Amino acid sequence: MSSIDKLIVQVTVVEGKDLTAKDRNFLGKRTTSDPYCELFKMDQVVATKRTATQYKTLNPQWNETFIVEF
Repeated sequence: MSSIDKLIVQVTVVEGKDLTAKDRNFLGKRTTSDPYCELFKMDQVVATKRTATQYKTLNPQWNETFIVEF
């Protein structure tokens, strides 16, 4: 690729299923989580894109689409 060529990728994050519970209830039992998804480019340490946080669920539904340029 020349210096003016770029690769554009469309990524759709649909859902998560049966995620591990990380949040504790008032009795200390792990019952739920507040998941989100981060997308990274291979050459970056900082997240390129991030979905919205889905509160108190182990089966989040995002249906979010991102455009990432390389």
